[in-house]
Amino acid sequence: MDEKQIASLVDEEIAKRHLAGQLEPAENPRWRFLRHPLMLTIVGFLLTVGIGGFYDSVLENRKQAAAERLVAMDAVHGLVQAAAERRVRGSLVVSGIRRGLPSDRLHERKSAYDVAYIDWNTNLIPRLSALRHYLDSDQQNDFEIQMNLNFFPWMGAADNCLTRAYDVVQSQADDRSALAQEILANCNGPGDIPDIKASYSFSEISRALHGCEIAVVETLAVTVRRGIQASDATWPQVQEKAVAMFQHYCRPDWEGQAIWP
Repeated sequence: MDEKQIASLVDEEIAKRHLAGQLEPAENPRWRFLRHPLMLTIVGFLLTVGIGGFYDSVLENRKQAAAERLVAMDAVHGLVQAAAERRVRGSLVVSGIRRGLPSDRLHERKSAYDVAYIDWNTNLIPRLSALRHYLDSDQQNDFEIQMNLNFFPWMGAADNCLTRAYDVVQSQADDRSALAQEILANCNGPGDIPDIKASYSFSEISRALHGCEIAVVETLAVTVRRGIQASDATWPQVQEKAVAMFQHYCRPDWEGQAIWP
């Protein structure tokens, strides 16, 4: 191959490469800029901040929800514990009256009951307010309605009965022991609850109170533990169950196994 042929081949190859370069799209300077290491660093930083901030917000919301649930569970536990202590302290006073305890020892039991009575009443509204806040309920819900209708009246009946019996047994009446026993055997009923008798023994009233405590645990405590709130789709079913549970358990003749003595 002579020099002319070699030159011709070289010129032809140069022409092909030149033509191929013209057909390929030219690189956009903008893309070249985006591939710059500094730009990649900036983009990575922004993504890290954005995604990290999002996850931080999610975690913070979850922590806040968990903290609010703990406050609500403390309120439920406080309600049940205060109610149970008031019931048990009242039963100890009644037991002392029936056994004829000396006046000073009976007074000690009555004083302990009075402390439980005060604790219940002074902490009731704050506890209910904490629960209403967690449940996101702007108005009185069926938990509160059922406690007002079926729980608190039994508490009033128990307090009225044991206080009357205590006052009689502490009096100077000759037949004070017999009179106190009569009062405890025929306490005034809670009044406005449907299908309730006019009078019950203190033991029957105490059993009704125990049943009400079970109703609180089985409805309110379960609702808070599951994180159910008034805006949830299951809220109507939860409220319906609360009505049924309180109406079943807040009675002296409720059926079922006691969850504690």
